[in-house]
Amino acid sequence: MVLLPGGAVIGHDVSAPPTSFALRMRPWLLLIFVLLLIVAVARFIILDVMGGFFVVLTVMIGWYSLREGINMTWLLCLAIILFLNSIFDSFIILSHVVRSQGKYIGRHFPWYINLIRAAMLAGPIIELVGACMCWFVYKDHVLNLSLETGFLGPDLLERLQYGAAAEHPSSEPGARGEQAEAGPTRGNSGHALSAPRFQAFVGKVHRLGS
Repeated sequence: MVLLPGGAVIGHDVSAPPTSFALRMRPWLLLIFVLLLIVAVARFIILDVMGGFFVVLTVMIGWYSLREGINMTWLLCLAIILFLNSIFDSFIILSHVVRSQGKYIGRHFPWYINLIRAAMLAGPIIELVGACMCWFVYKDHVLNLSLETGFLGPDLLERLQYGAAAEHPSSEPGARGEQAEAGPTRGNSGHALSAPRFQAFVGKVHRLGS
């Protein structure tokens, strides 16, 4: 079992049925894949064959992960692929915009050129949205699986629920000091119990040699 940053776990049983949240997100993920196919077509039109091929390959991985239920292992891989592709494609689109001196879309271009370039601009955004959706579905699956089977420790489970490094307030370093400075405690009778105080230089004086 491998733990990734943010609480992702690889190597556990993914044969559990999908959660209700995953079933609600499944149609939206299919919509993301359809939009990515449109982006792939736009790339093929502008002769970006490798870019279009990788987008189609990503869509095929997504379709395989949702073909029979939801395969969480493939969905996690898809989230990583979509996130990396969104970063790389953003730099590619930015370089095209810089080369065109800001005249990437405009009225002086034919409508189909504007449509193709709009699809290119929307590509990284769609990929980033798809990556976030896949990640949230996978994280919800791991959280529900841990609640049912208890294969995660309480510390890791608390991180999945409330974020990384979530600690109970009473365990903080200053908690004990605040309790100590809160004031005198009270006994069963309701009267305040004063804590013993240390007083320096109090007592009988003894001289050396006496």
